Amino acid sequence: MATIFLARQPIYNSQLNVFAYELLYRSKISNQASVTDGNEATTDVIVSALMDIGLENIVGNRLAFINMTRGFLVGELPLPQMQEQIVLEVLENQVPDEDLVTGLETLAQSGYRIALEDFIYTPKFDRLLEIAQFVKLDVSVLSQTDLVTHVNLLHKYNVKLLAEKVETHEEFEYCKSLGFDYFQGFFFS
Repeated sequence: MATIFLARQPIYNSQLNVFAYELLYRSKISNQASVTDGNEATTDVIVSALMDIGLENIVGNRLAFINMTRGFLVGELPLPQMQEQIVLEVLENQVPDEDLVTGLETLAQSGYRIALEDFIYTPKFDRLLEIAQFVKLDVSVLSQTDLVTHVNLLHKYNVKLLAEKVETHEEFEYCKSLGFDYFQGFFFS
């Protein structure tokens, strides 16, 4: 088995207390992902976090957000039975077809929390918004107008909003004023 490196990025609440960590695959000691097989990268993160290192040693009693590929989300690949601590991140390239919706409904019913990663709203995601507990908006790709539009639209769903790629104190304060619940990005490093 090749050596892999696991990165963790903290997710903060509005009082700047650590709420959770996103666990990220890294193929080498540089702070970059070099992913050629998403299923393999996700498996490596799960195995490293749960078996090699131990989730409690990485995140303590906090939540662990982990990017998931379609195979894990539709039940083709097994997930660890740690529903109380793992948040399954649905990547932005997932097609919200019937298989994905059914898979996410099953996972949510079994106790997993679902996050929609790098989310940009279109009506095709309405069913996923009914299942998800978290929506992550990349503030570096949305204009202020689009960000306000997304926040206003998403507040009608029962989801917590997470601003990601927050790079400055001003961005943090702006996102906080819009009603975001959680924050992630290099500003906090």
